[in-house]
Amino acid sequence: GAFVYRAGQLGCFKQIQDSNPYKNDKGFIGGLSTFGAVTAARTVVMPFNYPFDTVRRRMMLQSEKPKADRLYKGSFDCFFKVLQKEGLKGMYLSLIHISEPTRLLSISYAVFCLKKKKKKK
Repeated sequence: GAFVYRAGQLGCFKQIQDSNPYKNDKGFIGGLSTFGAVTAARTVVMPFNYPFDTVRRRMMLQSEKPKADRLYKGSFDCFFKVLQKEGLKGMYLSLIHISEPTRLLSISYAVFCLKKKKKKK
């Protein structure tokens, strides 16, 4: 899940950043435009990958239990049981609650890109 998510996010970011007229700006505007590109990429990719993250979290939550007490036999079983019992909405529970960490990660990646640009001087 994480590999697919990061690959999608970085690919989308690259596409957005390539069309960014301020991508080479090493100042505030360049940093702000990079932040916008990172945020847009995360926003576009997240809805596609979030169900995989939901399955991963639910599997982790039951990993400490004995096998006989577990709700799910595996990832596919978890996916289909969640869909069956909670519907598609169950796959996206708490998606709204992660918006704050998303902004923080976008800021950190934008700062990283800006520092990388300044080093190339």
